[in-house]
Amino acid sequence: MVSRAMGNPVQETGICLEYEMVDVDIDPHAAEMYFSARFAPGGYAWIIPLGRDCANVGLASGPPTSQGSGCLRSWIVSSPSIPLPGKSWLGAKQ
Repeated sequence: MVSRAMGNPVQETGICLEYEMVDVDIDPHAAEMYFSARFAPGGYAWIIPLGRDCANVGLASGPPTSQGSGCLRSWIVSSPSIPLPGKSWLGAKQ
């Protein structure tokens, strides 16, 4: 809205979703970025460490899709850094 009020042309918008997860098998000193049209059309996915086995795990894609949360869950299920056994979803219902 601010951009349009300044006279800038309308731009594409996207969707961004993120979970805070535990029991994530990661290097706590390195963020991971993934670029794949299969999981994040026009965007990317990430794993950003918050500690030894805790991370923000998310996905941004565009243009917006009603499948956003499905895309994120599909990517999480297929990610080797996020093992399914013992996977915990903080702030989300499974």
